[in-house]
Amino acid sequence: MAQDYIVKTTLTGENIYRVKDGVYIPLDEGNADYQAYREWVDLGNVADVEDTPVVPPEPTKAQLIAQLQELSAKIAALPQ
Repeated sequence: MAQDYIVKTTLTGENIYRVKDGVYIPLDEGNADYQAYREWVDLGNVADVEDTPVVPPEPTKAQLIAQLQELSAKIAALPQ
């Protein structure tokens, strides 16, 4: 059975690596991807653990744009 997630230690600390799209997910309760990972674990799934530190790949342009849009929405929602 293919593994959906791998817990990896990177230069920035422990992260969750989502296998299907190669995305590193920070351990942040406010992160939607991390919440999805936690739900997956709550269903009884267990991620593989990789102890060898790896350098996360540079984000793609699309990933950076998505991050910028998410941050812009959070900034717009802040009180004046």
